[in-house]
Amino acid sequence: MSAVVVPITSRLRTPIDRHAVSIVARDVGAKEECWRAINARGALEYVARDIRDRQRLFVELHRIDEAHPPQSATIVAARNSTVLALGTAPFAGELRAVLDGPGGCAGLSLARLPESLTPLQHLQLPLPRGTRTILENAGFTTAEELAAVPPENWTQLGRVAAKRTDEIAEVLAVQSRHRPERAAQRRDRLVAGLAPSAVAHLARFLVPLAESDLPEDVAADIFSQLALAPLACSAESEPPVLLDAADSDSALLALAASEQQPREELK
Repeated sequence: MSAVVVPITSRLRTPIDRHAVSIVARDVGAKEECWRAINARGALEYVARDIRDRQRLFVELHRIDEAHPPQSATIVAARNSTVLALGTAPFAGELRAVLDGPGGCAGLSLARLPESLTPLQHLQLPLPRGTRTILENAGFTTAEELAAVPPENWTQLGRVAAKRTDEIAEVLAVQSRHRPERAAQRRDRLVAGLAPSAVAHLARFLVPLAESDLPEDVAADIFSQLALAPLACSAESEPPVLLDAADSDSALLALAASEQQPREELK
């Protein structure tokens, strides 16, 4: 009698994907997980929701893939529905590409930065060590990235309280005065329409005005007042004492007031 072989059919199973990607979101510097997504676009959609609700304006994203080392990036809310995608890993580049694509992502787009960037270690006024460490740990590397963040947002970055916010604002104010391209453009506009002899005569006052934080129309008015008061700043005399601290906007305003009377007399 021959044996009857009954085949045993095994249940079909879907193979486990050991290379699945998971993107984990955390508050900057925190260990607790906020949410997860499965790809860059999905993560950015969650980020957009958090920013709209002002629930989370600085988000660490960690890309976990068993086939590759973990990669991280930080999304930071900037102005007018734009964001920064900080980081040097390929994952950060992928996020920037999605944000910079047609229509951005979920109402967000990539913030535009100038072509010329100033590393944090080259600031005119150095950041206090503690503040700089917090910013670098969050992924910031340049002054222009800091300037893209609205001042009122900083308190949502862990350990950045009012004092550190003021420190950042002061550093950025000093830095803006020393941006060569900005000062050069303001100098050109301040001297527009003036005779070369008048510009040469007032050269010592031009740079402080161009590098100040005064509104450009105020700076132009001060410069024109000086041009109408040649006796107050003759070539043989020393500059007014007020301009020894020419980076002080209040000093420049005081100079304008002091020159108002000579201008009136010349009319």
